[in-house]
Amino acid sequence: MRIGNLKIGGKFFLAPMSGYTDIAFRHLCRKLGAACVFCEFVSAEGIVESGEYVKRALKSAKSEKPVGVQLFGGDDNLMGRACEKICGMLERGARRFDLVDLNFGCPSQKVVGAGAGGALLKKPEEIEKIVRECVKNSSLPVTAKIRAGWRGAEEAVKVAKVIEGAGADAITIHCRVVKKREENAADWSVIKKVKESVSIPVIGNGGVYCAEEGRRMLEETGCDAVMIARGALYNPFIFKHLQRGGKENENDALEEKRTALCEYVKLAKKFDVLSLQRVRLHAMQLCHGIVGAREMRPKIGKAGSAGEMEEIFEGGKDYKY
Repeated sequence: MRIGNLKIGGKFFLAPMSGYTDIAFRHLCRKLGAACVFCEFVSAEGIVESGEYVKRALKSAKSEKPVGVQLFGGDDNLMGRACEKICGMLERGARRFDLVDLNFGCPSQKVVGAGAGGALLKKPEEIEKIVRECVKNSSLPVTAKIRAGWRGAEEAVKVAKVIEGAGADAITIHCRVVKKREENAADWSVIKKVKESVSIPVIGNGGVYCAEEGRRMLEETGCDAVMIARGALYNPFIFKHLQRGGKENENDALEEKRTALCEYVKLAKKFDVLSLQRVRLHAMQLCHGIVGAREMRPKIGKAGSAGEMEEIFEGGKDYKY
């Protein structure tokens, strides 16, 4: 598929996730078949001011291309300046990003309370201003990620048309509304409605926890690509399963999870981002679906090193997925 002038050789993307999609996890998912990956979302203000957290979040390498950076913020001028700075980094060879994504869907109380993320779905006119300013200041393709709406899914098509009209190159739609968050099942019909209403590429997101669900989302909604979040945290091998046409073997799952954790630790060391807290977060997510996770999680919580956490998974030979 093509997003602006960027050609992407696949249909399954890794979603941006705060606290998870660092350079090591992105590389792991690219190795396993993710067609495009995204950094953790960062604030436009942090980029403009070059905060320390932002420097870590934006650490990237040519070997993970194509990689996108996702911005959030409620001020069009600040978002435009952040885009300009990101493109300036690219021109100086300091970063290797391929596209800029704008977050208009985050349901976090902190982000919404600041008038950014999902809060902007109540103000389509502000979304339009932000998209136009970012497109004007970016030499990279600009995309936008939204939720189905603030309270009702009928808002999605209206906002999608605004985003397209403002010049965005693609749109990602997470098919839950902001206020309900995870209370209700993902409504894939919203993705289909958005796809039918705009001419730019539409990327579906939400409710994909295994390869079969990723394949079904493509077929049932007609979307151009699928962005996977928690499904990739539960087992990054989901991307390899999708390359095989959505086929997976539950008997392999525990070994895949052990391998994923070991590979993540190796990559985190290689890129100098190894953090006990990060390894613990990933290990906890990898426990999902394992019979015996109740016994594993307290051990992971007490582990004093990445090696100890790897041993907990190695010792999980009697656990069944």
